[in-house]
Amino acid sequence: MSMTCRLSINDLRLWANLGNSVEEQANPQPISIYIQLSFLSKPLACTTDNLNDSVCYAEIVELIRTIIQNKTFNLLEHLTDYLDTEIYRYLEKIYPNVKLKIIVTKLSPPVPSIFGGVSFELERKV
Repeated sequence: MSMTCRLSINDLRLWANLGNSVEEQANPQPISIYIQLSFLSKPLACTTDNLNDSVCYAEIVELIRTIIQNKTFNLLEHLTDYLDTEIYRYLEKIYPNVKLKIIVTKLSPPVPSIFGGVSFELERKV
C-alpha cells in the first residue's frame, strides 16, 4: 500500500519590501506564501502524537517572518528562491528526507488588470 504524507502552510500573509524600484520597495506590499512539505515516509508524530517528532510549522512561519521583516527584494523570483533555501536549511537539520514546495504570490502587483496576483513557484525534490 502506498501512502503520501504532506504538511501544508496555506496562505501565510505578510507585508514585504518587494519591487523593482526604490519607490516600490519603500511601500511594503502584501504577499501570500504557500508551503507544502511532502514526506518520503509517514512522520513519527502520526503515531506518537508528540511535537518533537514533527516539523513545527510555527518555527517555519517565524523563520519566514524574520526574513521578510529584515530583507528587501527586487524580484518575486529571488524572494521565493531565498525563502526556499532558508527553509530547506532549517528542515535539513531535523527532517532531511522531505520534499519542499513553495509558492509566493504578490497579491497587488502594480500592473493594470491583474486582479489575482502574480505567483512564482519552486519545488525542491529530495
